[in-house]
Amino acid sequence: MQPVTFDKHSLLINGQRVLLVSGAIHYPRSTPALWPKLIRESRRAGLNCIETYVFWEGHEPQEGNFCFEGRYDLGKFLDLCHAEGMHVILRVGPYVCAEWNFGGLPAWLINKPGLVTRTWNAPFQAAMARWVHELVRRIGDRQATRGGPVILVQMENEYANIARRYGAAGQRYLTWCAALAREAGVEVPLIMCEGAPAGLLETLNGFSVWRRVDRLFKERPNQPALWTENWTGWYDIWGQPHNLRRATEIAYEILRFVAHGGTGINYYMWHGGTNFDRTAMFLATTSYDFDSPLDEFGLPTDKSRHLAQLHRALQHIAPVLLAGRRLQPKVIVPGELPQQADGVLLHAYRLHGRTVILLINGNDWPKRVKAGGVELELPTRSGVIIERGRVTYRTWDKPAAPIRRVMEPVALRFCWRTIPESLPARKSYRPVRLPHNMAGGESDFGWYRTTVQAPRATTARLSAPVSDFLAAWVNGRYVGVTPSRFKENRQRADFVQTLEIPLRCGANELVLLVTALGLIKGDWMIQAPQSEEAKGLLGPVKLAGGRLTGDWEFVAGLQGPGQSADMPLRWYRTHFTLSRAALAKPEPWAVAVGELSRGRLWINGHGLGRYWQAPTCAAVEADIACHPHLLIERSEQPNQRWYHIPPDWLRPGTNELAVLEEAGGQPTGVQLLRRR
Repeated sequence: MQPVTFDKHSLLINGQRVLLVSGAIHYPRSTPALWPKLIRESRRAGLNCIETYVFWEGHEPQEGNFCFEGRYDLGKFLDLCHAEGMHVILRVGPYVCAEWNFGGLPAWLINKPGLVTRTWNAPFQAAMARWVHELVRRIGDRQATRGGPVILVQMENEYANIARRYGAAGQRYLTWCAALAREAGVEVPLIMCEGAPAGLLETLNGFSVWRRVDRLFKERPNQPALWTENWTGWYDIWGQPHNLRRATEIAYEILRFVAHGGTGINYYMWHGGTNFDRTAMFLATTSYDFDSPLDEFGLPTDKSRHLAQLHRALQHIAPVLLAGRRLQPKVIVPGELPQQADGVLLHAYRLHGRTVILLINGNDWPKRVKAGGVELELPTRSGVIIERGRVTYRTWDKPAAPIRRVMEPVALRFCWRTIPESLPARKSYRPVRLPHNMAGGESDFGWYRTTVQAPRATTARLSAPVSDFLAAWVNGRYVGVTPSRFKENRQRADFVQTLEIPLRCGANELVLLVTALGLIKGDWMIQAPQSEEAKGLLGPVKLAGGRLTGDWEFVAGLQGPGQSADMPLRWYRTHFTLSRAALAKPEPWAVAVGELSRGRLWINGHGLGRYWQAPTCAAVEADIACHPHLLIERSEQPNQRWYHIPPDWLRPGTNELAVLEEAGGQPTGVQLLRRR
């Protein structure tokens, strides 16, 4: 008997029907020391499954050099899930989106001649096939067919978003993805979310998917309805408000999904975690909290406790939902929208004389009704479970004693050492032609140098096609940086930065620094194939409206300590001491960046990620506020104020905090914090 099978009702694991309640935890967005706690807290909240993407970019940072250690020890993560009795949905991709740098694909793919990602393309398919074979060779024994926890494997991800761009070649590629998985040794059922070829389980993503369940059953009558991404919130972008989603609204949408026959739910994210190092996509904040039920630090929230009540109620009626007969829904209060979306509906399931009722109010106002032997007032967009004339669950019932978290400063005084970064030496540059793409390299910093002739002393407007930060020096003098804000999704016409620069009569040395903010996560962010992502000087540079025709030179990366006082890039280092007793306490750690402006943080050599004190932009709030499933947290503060320090990155005795400040900020007010 196959350990994992399915029919139109549900998944069956070892012959037993399972109501799948899963949560996304991305292993590299936390650390091995935190994994056991995250998995245990998930099980306590009623989850029976963990879902994770597999991040090719982190496992093969340089072509042919594989990493399955530390945060990328996927085998250990899967073994911990198994030890806690949790199933696993493994989303191999290898394109994963996930607000991850380059959508989880390794950036070195950009430099392969003729490569186009995510379509029928020989260079891409060759690299992908080699990776998938390597991955399955390493973790294939963790499949349920071999006694492990992995019950489902996903190939590709949300292909419907780009299917029109690639047409028939894209569909041929999807079929090849499934064949590749089998060839590499994947034995459990294969899924694809939002666009799957015949023969694979198609799954749904979104804030609300119940309207699509009936169509899914019609198009794929022999598979269950699985919701692979029930978005618990949303990711944050630098300079935009923090996004929230109410637990009551999530519970309502789940109850409607189950009422229509859904039997598998995965929360995206259950624990969001942190975008350490350079893993965040273009513009994504270092925090990937996602308003998740387990917060960025791995602590339970009111949302996790609220949803735990729903999980207990659903598992209690699971035998009826999974094996019972679904009765024809009854309209208690008619609505005006399709599928009675704004009405009050009674859904019922019956098994061996046991009847379970799911009563749903889709109105934007309360409704008093009598149904299932009870009379009650249903709040706006809510639902209840009724059995034997008694309400056993309400979506609006909140847990007692709300959880309140605070960030408490640790009594430490930092003594900082300041080390300015230097401009590159002339001999370090190498000739380069424009346009020049540095996106596939291992650094987010690229320096460009040329000589500009001016007939007289003047101030002129410099215009350069750059998709990220552009800073300029003229004759060794720093003259500024642009822009102050970016668009998340852009056209090529948006890739233009301008600066007013001073010129003296005669020859002037012009040095430009491009500082990248991460790579895109998908085609739509640049309106072109993802493999066309580019960083650097992306075309001719103009001065006072005319094109600069001189030769250009380039050098990548930072150059090390210098003596220039006219340099916004500075290193700050400090040391502090922690006792074993302090480290033994369970409260998570963080650092507040005080009056620093924009840059990066390291603790004992581990990259905590980017920081940017970008003020929240009121102009974008109107667009976000229109989203029916999200709330925005209005604040005059930057949308990220503290940065997670995993406990296993600290040590008893002396610790080092290093800062690369890119915009001239000072480390005044930097604090070490505990989350309580």
